[in-house]
Amino acid sequence: MDFSDNPSTPQVKDSLPKEHWRRNNGFSWQIPCGETSFQFRCRIVEHGITIAQKESDFNHPYPMFTRVFLFRKGGAEIICRNQRRTLVENRIYILPTNMVFQIHYYPRELIYYHLCLNDGYDQPIFDREESVQEIVSDPVRGQLLRAQREKSEIFHHAALLSLFAEFLPQRQEQIFRNFRRHLEFSALFEYLDTHPLALVSLSDLAGLYGLSDSTFSKRFSRKMGISLKRFLLERQIRYACELLLYSPKRVAEIAEILGYRDITYFYRFFRKQTGMTPQEFRKNKTMESRCPGLA
Repeated sequence: MDFSDNPSTPQVKDSLPKEHWRRNNGFSWQIPCGETSFQFRCRIVEHGITIAQKESDFNHPYPMFTRVFLFRKGGAEIICRNQRRTLVENRIYILPTNMVFQIHYYPRELIYYHLCLNDGYDQPIFDREESVQEIVSDPVRGQLLRAQREKSEIFHHAALLSLFAEFLPQRQEQIFRNFRRHLEFSALFEYLDTHPLALVSLSDLAGLYGLSDSTFSKRFSRKMGISLKRFLLERQIRYACELLLYSPKRVAEIAEILGYRDITYFYRFFRKQTGMTPQEFRKNKTMESRCPGLA
């Protein structure tokens, strides 16, 4: 670790109670690299096929998931990073987590996956400024098509592993860079994964490393490329949105899981960040339009 002014190993303690809602772990795999190995985790949040005869437009101001698109027929026009791009049939596209985009769909048959695709520290594998990735592979395309026909999670996992086998080797340098960066803050990630996010303070995290609040905050911002305050805010709102969309918990239970003892404060926080109440967000039935932006 780079915290040379505190040689002791950070300790994580006081984990969440057993009733804490745990997400499906999905599947994971490791890639050896010298004396170490890179671990990756993939959880399929949602998948399916959209068959539509009409054109439609959607705006994604803050996508929570990595998307995989394969147009069996038709296509789309996407605008991201101030660039317009055409998505065509029989190509596989990966849309990174957090990539803001607008999309115009033509009449289509679209196979899609919404994924939580992370490294061993549960952090997205993409840099914050990445754009659409394109994969041209007949074998992978065939496996994705077969997975939709077979309707078996085993086939979905196999198809995605084949896709990642094509995709990840091209990112070796970046993956190694992210691995070292995330390894440095592994105690922080473990702490966040086992504590109510609304109750986590800067002092809690700085104390893991025996540093002052300001020293730790500056070091995190410099290494991760995002302020610690913003990082914690984004993590909390993503988790709140996922609980609202994919867990059976009532809003009051979700507020408690996040650490809000008074549900009124959770309502204020959520509405300030998304422009919607938790109920309004949950009732929105259009998957493509219900990923909010942070204020």
